[in-house]
Amino acid sequence: MKIYLPVVTKNEYDNKSKTHLFETQERSFEFDCSLGCQMKWEAKFPAQAEKESIVDYVKRVSEYPHSAATLLSKMKAVYCFINGENLSFESFVRMFDFTRREYVETLTERFKEIFDLFESEAAEKN
Repeated sequence: MKIYLPVVTKNEYDNKSKTHLFETQERSFEFDCSLGCQMKWEAKFPAQAEKESIVDYVKRVSEYPHSAATLLSKMKAVYCFINGENLSFESFVRMFDFTRREYVETLTERFKEIFDLFESEAAEKN
């Protein structure tokens, strides 16, 4: 199954026109809610994985307020749901921007949709 996230394709300041150029594009990622996402969780975030499963983590962070401050925590889970990408977590985070309010709102809404999808898929498997 595919999920789509708005990734930043251009974020630069044009000195000539004194304008900030900011562009995004929807990018598709393969969504994985199999045991593979738990394995990725354990491999990429071992300290947190010792304390809780990816399922428990998603339940906890999905209750956080929707803001730029909570995006990084939510990104950890979303990163683990992406299958087949040879991206480091740092490279994944750098695809997004935390400074533009409208963009952050779009991103947090998309993360909410992804968490809802994960929870419904996990419930179906039980």
